[in-house]
Amino acid sequence: MLTASFQHDGKTLYVKSCSEHIVPLVTSSAPPSLELETSRVFNLSDLFPPVTLNLHTISKTKNFLLINFHHILVDEWSIEIFVSELQREYTARVAGDTLQQISDSEGSYREFCTQQHDDLENGVYVKQIAYWIKQLKDVNPTLNLNTKLPASRSTGLCKIVNFHIPNNEVQELSHFATSSGTTLFTLFLSLYGALLSNSGCGDDITIGTPVSLRDSGDYQHQIGYFLNTVVIRMRPKENPVSYTHLRAHETVLDL
Repeated sequence: MLTASFQHDGKTLYVKSCSEHIVPLVTSSAPPSLELETSRVFNLSDLFPPVTLNLHTISKTKNFLLINFHHILVDEWSIEIFVSELQREYTARVAGDTLQQISDSEGSYREFCTQQHDDLENGVYVKQIAYWIKQLKDVNPTLNLNTKLPASRSTGLCKIVNFHIPNNEVQELSHFATSSGTTLFTLFLSLYGALLSNSGCGDDITIGTPVSLRDSGDYQHQIGYFLNTVVIRMRPKENPVSYTHLRAHETVLDL
C-alpha cells in the first residue's frame, strides 16, 4: 500500500509503479487536531501516499498516535489487518523480539490496481459496462426523500440508527429468504427499497451497495481499497413487495 502513488490521465485515476516511500511521522507535545485531520484534503499527485502520522506524547509511558488514511488507500477489511499487524509489531518491539518479515508472496495492492487498469484498457470490462449502461438507463440520480433540508444543500453529516430485531422474527425472515432462493442481505435490501418507495421516493429506487473485489485469495491479507460500489435498481410498486426481493436477487446474482 505504501509503495503506491496515484496518477490521473484525464479520464482514469490509477496506481502507478514507484519505489517504496517512507511516510513522515509528525511528533508533538500538543495533541493533534481531530477536526483538522478529518477535514484534511489530500493531494493525490503528491509523492507520498495519502496518509498522515501524528504522534502526541502524553507522558513518559503514554502516547497518542493518530493515523489518517485517505479512503482510496484502505477499506474496512484493511483497517482490521493494519491494526492487527501494528499490534503484532509493537508487541514484538516491546518484548525485544526479532520482527517477523511480512510475507510478500501474495499480490500487492499496486499489482491489483495495475491489473484492473490493464483490464479496462484491454476491453475486459466491455460486457460489464454494456450491462450497467442498460441497467441504469434513464435512471434518476436524485433521491427525492422528504427532508427538512433543501435538495441542493449537503452538510456531509450523517447518523447511525441502531435497532434490534427479535430472534424469532429473524428466523422467520431467514426461512422466507431461503424458501425464495435468496439471502437475508437481498431481502433486507429489498425491504429498504420498499421503505424508501413508501416514504415518497417514487417507484424507481436505486441503492448503492459495496461489493468486495478480494475474489482471489492472493489479496485476502493485503491492505488496500478492494471495493466497488454497485447500484441495485428496484421498482417496488411495479412489483408486489413479496416479489421485490426476487428482482433484487437477480441483480445481485448478475454482479
